[in-house]
Amino acid sequence: MIREPSTGFKFYVFFLLVTCIIATARFVKIWRLARPFNIPQENAKIALDKLRLTVSSFLGWIVLTILAWGILTSFTLVKICYQLMDERVASRAAILFVIIDFATALNMALLVVLILYLARWYLLKRIERLLERTETR
Repeated sequence: MIREPSTGFKFYVFFLLVTCIIATARFVKIWRLARPFNIPQENAKIALDKLRLTVSSFLGWIVLTILAWGILTSFTLVKICYQLMDERVASRAAILFVIIDFATALNMALLVVLILYLARWYLLKRIERLLERTETR
C-alpha cells in the first residue's frame, strides 16, 4: 500500500531544503571571507564579527528546525487521531504509517540539525583560533 505524503510533510521537506541551502550559502560566504590559516591581519576583526554572526544564525536555524519538526509531528498526530476516531477501528497499518512518518520526519530534522551543529562547531573553533591569534599579536 503506497500513499502520497501529506501537504504538511511536503512543506516540511521544502523547509529543510531551504535551511540546508541557506546554511551552505552562509558557510561558503564566511569561508571566502575567513579562509582557514589565511586571514590577513587587517580583515581579522571583520572576519571575527562575521564568524560570530554566522554562529548565532546557525543556532537560530537549529532551534527553528527542531520546532518545525515538533509542530509537524503534533499536527499530524492530531489529524491521524481524528481519522482513527472517525473510523472507530484502529488498524495496525494506519498506526505503522504514522510511526513511519514520524521517524522519517525526525531523521530528516536530525540530519539537518547535525549539519548545522557541525558547521556551527567548526565556526566556533575558528573564532577561538582567530581570537588567540589576534591576542598574541
